[in-house]
Amino acid sequence: MRGAPPVRSHDQDVLARMRAQPTGPADPLRAADWAFVIILMLFALLFRVNAIGAPSLWADEGASLAFAGMDWGTLWGVLPTVETNPPLYYAILKLWTGIAGTSEAMLRLPGALAGALAAGAMFLAGHRFFGRGAGIIAGAVVALSAVQVAHAQEARAFAMVSALVAVALWLIAVAVERIVQGRARGGVLVALGLVLGLLPNIHYSGFFVILVLAAFVLVLLGLHRRLGLCALGNMALVAVVAGVVAAPPIWWTLGHLSSGENPVGWLGPPGFWDAKYVFHQTFGAKHLSFAAPEALGDMRAAKIASPRRLVEGTLFVICAIGVIAALRLRDRTVPALVVALGVIVALFFGVSQVKPILLERTVIFAVPFIALIAGAGVMAMRDARIVFPAALIVLVGQGANLAAYYPQAEKENWRDAVVAMQAGHGDGDALVFASGPFLPVSVSSVPLLRYYWSGPEPETMITLPAENARRLYRLGLLADPGLRDVDMGAFCPVMGKASAALVLSRFPEQADALRDPLRAIGGQIGRADRFGLIGVTRWDGLDCP
Repeated sequence: MRGAPPVRSHDQDVLARMRAQPTGPADPLRAADWAFVIILMLFALLFRVNAIGAPSLWADEGASLAFAGMDWGTLWGVLPTVETNPPLYYAILKLWTGIAGTSEAMLRLPGALAGALAAGAMFLAGHRFFGRGAGIIAGAVVALSAVQVAHAQEARAFAMVSALVAVALWLIAVAVERIVQGRARGGVLVALGLVLGLLPNIHYSGFFVILVLAAFVLVLLGLHRRLGLCALGNMALVAVVAGVVAAPPIWWTLGHLSSGENPVGWLGPPGFWDAKYVFHQTFGAKHLSFAAPEALGDMRAAKIASPRRLVEGTLFVICAIGVIAALRLRDRTVPALVVALGVIVALFFGVSQVKPILLERTVIFAVPFIALIAGAGVMAMRDARIVFPAALIVLVGQGANLAAYYPQAEKENWRDAVVAMQAGHGDGDALVFASGPFLPVSVSSVPLLRYYWSGPEPETMITLPAENARRLYRLGLLADPGLRDVDMGAFCPVMGKASAALVLSRFPEQADALRDPLRAIGGQIGRADRFGLIGVTRWDGLDCP
């Protein structure tokens, strides 16, 4: 019939919608998308459970083990007043280990499950903001990120915070879209408030993440020119719900801030140029440092043409394309994501100058924002001749670096250290847990000793205070009342008739701090072994008057 419009295929309809809305989802979520989410989460879980029980528990995981073993009254009543992390994660771990046991793999499995959830939520967030392709890229980057996998393989709370960030980004995408369209629903706002309120309950870094997400939402609404009374009222509802849920950690934080003690005063604050590691660590270095950026392996030595630099450069170009396309098309989401990423870096370096924090524990929260920008960049290219090779380079690079992570994941080999201690321990020998210029080991060392020690435990266990971390030292005594508390000049009253001692230290400086006091009572080094950061030194010839 003359004048009748030509019949268009489904693909042509999708293309027309993509051109009409170049930075939004081309299609609503379909059953196939939900199936992909499940498959992506299963693959992410597979990466996270691979060799999950192989590395020894390390000191922070020993603290998790100790706190999860406390009774409920101590866990919620006493622990929050001295521990620098809230008790919700330890409560979850307590419930979990009561069912699944306390093997290395079972202690770490909740983090692996949370990491898999983060990958699925990132697909949903990317799809909602930019479209299906962006969701695939964002979800895959998070699933394969070595820094995300590393923290998901620890019996610590960071993977759960990362999962909550990913879910929050998805809910923000839904909420902002509905606010802009003037059809916001209370259910989404309440859910977003609950997720935000849970963040500081899982870990106090959640307060900083809330600031980042708040900046993202405000900038996004401002660019949409929707910061009116209605939008602010919706955000107020979110803030009220989040405030109610976060009331306990707010109270505990105020108590911690009133204390002049700095339990991580041994960390040095990063320099300005260390900001580049935030981007590098999206992939995760071959050896994930928990002390200083200089320990990140091949970061400084890598040449421009190395495979690692090629992958990082490709990711940077993809993100740059996303930013340029967003500015050209007047998209609001990508600039807001860039602002949020800048807030993460600014908060990290600002706070670190006063109370130094660990680098990759901040980077783990930056990865979802970088993944979304990368997804937007892939969607902006539109040309399969460019999209697929670029995405393949990034994802293959992620996978290769992930493979390099597994054999080097051992932070502290407590398993072999305790076996060596037990082999060298004789009847009547004392065990001394050294402190010094770093954190006291008593908060986690005795639980780890008992975890890996087979047979009767030694009778005499001595722990020494660290002057710069008295609060954590008291926490160690609280977690294990069997410890004998002494100062540096009072070995003999608690050592009794012991003529030999095995000294365990987490850092060489801790062992060095004991040399003069032990030599003063006739001590001589019989043998010294080191297992990663863990040192075991035998002192013979002790003669207490």
